Amino acid sequence: MRGIVFVVRSNTNGLHKIGVTKDWLRSSKQLQVGQQTTQIHTVWVNNALQIERYLQRRFRAKRMSQSDWFALDAGNLDFLRAVLLKARSDHQPPPPALPAQLRKSVPSPPAPQPAWSSQPSTPPRPAAKRTHAPAPAAEPRRPQRPGYSVGVAPLVMLIWV
Repeated sequence: MRGIVFVVRSNTNGLHKIGVTKDWLRSSKQLQVGQQTTQIHTVWVNNALQIERYLQRRFRAKRMSQSDWFALDAGNLDFLRAVLLKARSDHQPPPPALPAQLRKSVPSPPAPQPAWSSQPSTPPRPAAKRTHAPAPAAEPRRPQRPGYSVGVAPLVMLIWV
Protein backbone atom coordinates (compact mmCIF):
# COMPACT_ATOMS: atom_id res chain seq x y z
CA MET A 1 0.00 0.00 0.00
CA ARG A 2 1.28 3.43 -0.88
CA GLY A 3 1.12 5.81 2.03
CA ILE A 4 2.95 7.93 4.54
CA VAL A 5 5.07 6.44 7.29
CA PHE A 6 5.32 8.94 10.14
CA VAL A 7 7.14 9.34 13.44
CA VAL A 8 5.92 11.80 16.07
CA ARG A 9 7.24 12.57 19.54
CA SER A 10 5.05 13.30 22.54
CA ASN A 11 5.85 16.68 24.11
CA THR A 12 4.83 15.47 27.59
CA ASN A 13 6.83 12.26 28.04
CA GLY A 14 9.27 12.09 25.07
CA LEU A 15 7.87 8.81 23.67
CA HIS A 16 7.68 8.24 19.90
CA LYS A 17 4.87 6.84 17.77
CA ILE A 18 5.57 5.02 14.48
CA GLY A 19 2.53 4.84 12.22
CA VAL A 20 1.19 4.82 8.69
CA THR A 21 -1.57 6.82 7.01
CA LYS A 22 -2.89 7.84 3.62
CA ASP A 23 -4.22 11.16 4.92
CA TRP A 24 -1.56 13.01 6.92
CA LEU A 25 -3.76 16.06 7.59
CA ARG A 26 -6.41 13.94 9.32
CA SER A 27 -3.81 11.94 11.27
CA SER A 28 -1.92 15.05 12.36
CA LYS A 29 -5.15 16.53 13.75
CA GLN A 30 -5.89 13.30 15.65
CA LEU A 31 -2.34 13.21 17.07
CA GLN A 32 -2.52 16.95 17.81
CA VAL A 33 0.77 17.69 16.07
CA GLY A 34 1.94 21.11 17.22
CA GLN A 35 0.14 21.06 20.58
CA GLN A 36 0.83 17.70 22.27
CA THR A 37 3.19 16.05 19.75
CA THR A 38 6.00 17.08 17.42
CA GLN A 39 6.39 15.75 13.88
CA ILE A 40 9.78 14.02 13.48
CA HIS A 41 9.52 12.29 10.08
CA THR A 42 6.86 11.91 7.39
CA VAL A 43 7.85 9.94 4.28
CA TRP A 44 5.69 8.97 1.28
CA VAL A 45 6.58 5.38 0.26
CA ASN A 46 5.25 2.54 -1.89
CA ASN A 47 5.18 -0.16 0.80
CA ALA A 48 4.14 1.76 3.89
CA LEU A 49 2.59 -1.13 5.84
CA GLN A 50 5.67 -3.34 5.46
CA ILE A 51 7.99 -0.55 6.57
CA GLU A 52 5.82 0.30 9.59
CA ARG A 53 5.72 -3.38 10.65
CA TYR A 54 9.47 -3.72 10.20
CA LEU A 55 10.22 -0.67 12.33
CA GLN A 56 7.75 -1.69 15.04
CA ARG A 57 9.26 -5.20 15.18
CA ARG A 58 12.77 -3.75 15.21
CA PHE A 59 12.00 -1.59 18.26
CA ARG A 60 9.65 -4.02 20.05
CA ALA A 61 11.97 -4.09 23.09
CA LYS A 62 11.50 -0.32 23.42
CA ARG A 63 7.70 -0.46 23.15
CA MET A 64 5.58 0.72 26.06
CA SER A 65 3.28 -2.09 27.16
CA GLN A 66 -0.27 -1.99 25.74
CA SER A 67 0.43 1.03 23.48
CA ASP A 68 1.83 2.13 20.12
CA TRP A 69 4.46 4.35 21.72
CA PHE A 70 8.21 3.62 21.89
CA ALA A 71 11.03 4.93 24.12
CA LEU A 72 13.59 5.62 21.37
CA ASP A 73 17.03 7.16 21.89
CA ALA A 74 19.13 9.19 19.42
CA GLY A 75 20.76 6.07 17.90
CA ASN A 76 17.36 4.50 17.28
CA LEU A 77 16.13 7.70 15.64
CA ASP A 78 19.21 7.80 13.37
CA PHE A 79 18.54 4.21 12.27
CA LEU A 80 14.86 4.98 11.75
CA ARG A 81 15.71 8.05 9.67
CA ALA A 82 18.11 6.03 7.47
CA VAL A 83 15.43 3.37 6.82
CA LEU A 84 12.83 5.99 5.93
CA LEU A 85 15.20 7.91 3.63
CA LYS A 86 16.07 4.67 1.81
CA ALA A 87 12.38 3.83 1.45
CA ARG A 88 11.69 7.32 0.11
CA SER A 89 14.48 7.01 -2.47
CA ASP A 90 12.99 3.67 -3.58
CA HIS A 91 9.56 5.29 -4.03
CA GLN A 92 8.86 5.88 -7.69
CA PRO A 93 5.65 7.60 -8.73
CA PRO A 94 3.58 5.56 -11.20
CA PRO A 95 4.07 6.42 -14.87
CA PRO A 96 1.34 8.59 -16.37
CA ALA A 97 -1.37 6.54 -18.05
CA LEU A 98 -1.75 6.84 -21.80
CA PRO A 99 -5.16 7.07 -23.43
CA ALA A 100 -6.35 3.78 -24.95
CA GLN A 101 -5.91 5.10 -28.51
CA LEU A 102 -2.21 5.81 -27.94
CA ARG A 103 -1.30 2.61 -26.08
CA LYS A 104 -1.38 0.49 -29.22
CA SER A 105 0.33 2.99 -31.50
CA VAL A 106 3.34 3.77 -29.30
CA PRO A 107 6.25 1.58 -30.45
CA SER A 108 8.35 0.02 -27.75
CA PRO A 109 11.95 1.22 -27.68
CA PRO A 110 14.58 -1.25 -28.90
CA ALA A 111 16.42 -3.15 -26.22
CA PRO A 112 19.81 -1.58 -25.52
CA GLN A 113 22.90 -3.64 -26.25
CA PRO A 114 24.94 -4.36 -23.13
CA ALA A 115 28.39 -2.76 -23.10
CA TRP A 116 30.05 -6.18 -22.78
CA SER A 117 28.23 -7.63 -25.81
CA SER A 118 30.51 -8.97 -28.54
CA GLN A 119 27.88 -8.39 -31.21
CA PRO A 120 28.09 -5.04 -32.98
CA SER A 121 24.92 -3.04 -32.83
CA THR A 122 23.38 -2.54 -36.25
CA PRO A 123 21.29 0.50 -37.08
CA PRO A 124 17.67 -0.25 -38.00
CA ARG A 125 16.91 -0.54 -41.72
CA PRO A 126 14.51 1.95 -43.28
CA ALA A 127 11.07 0.58 -44.09
CA ALA A 128 10.74 -0.80 -47.64
CA LYS A 129 8.32 0.89 -49.99
CA ARG A 130 5.34 -1.17 -51.13
CA THR A 131 5.26 -1.70 -54.86
CA HIS A 132 2.35 -4.14 -55.07
CA ALA A 133 -1.33 -3.90 -54.30
CA PRO A 134 -2.55 -5.25 -50.97
CA ALA A 135 -3.95 -8.80 -50.94
CA PRO A 136 -7.73 -9.17 -51.25
CA ALA A 137 -9.58 -9.52 -48.01
CA ALA A 138 -10.07 -13.15 -46.99
CA GLU A 139 -13.21 -14.40 -45.35
CA PRO A 140 -13.30 -13.57 -41.66
CA ARG A 141 -11.80 -16.10 -39.28
CA ARG A 142 -13.81 -17.26 -36.36
CA PRO A 143 -12.35 -16.32 -32.99
CA GLN A 144 -10.06 -18.85 -31.42
CA ARG A 145 -11.12 -20.19 -28.04
CA PRO A 146 -8.49 -20.98 -25.41
CA GLY A 147 -7.44 -24.61 -25.46
CA TYR A 148 -8.53 -25.26 -29.06
CA SER A 149 -6.63 -24.78 -32.26
CA VAL A 150 -8.24 -23.62 -35.47
CA GLY A 151 -9.07 -26.43 -37.92
CA VAL A 152 -9.11 -29.30 -35.44
CA ALA A 153 -12.41 -31.08 -35.13
CA PRO A 154 -13.62 -31.77 -31.60
CA LEU A 155 -13.03 -35.27 -30.37
CA VAL A 156 -16.04 -37.51 -29.83
CA MET A 157 -15.89 -40.00 -27.00
CA LEU A 158 -17.70 -43.29 -27.31
CA ILE A 159 -18.99 -45.08 -24.24
CA TRP A 160 -19.28 -48.83 -24.52
CA VAL A 161 -22.23 -50.31 -22.70
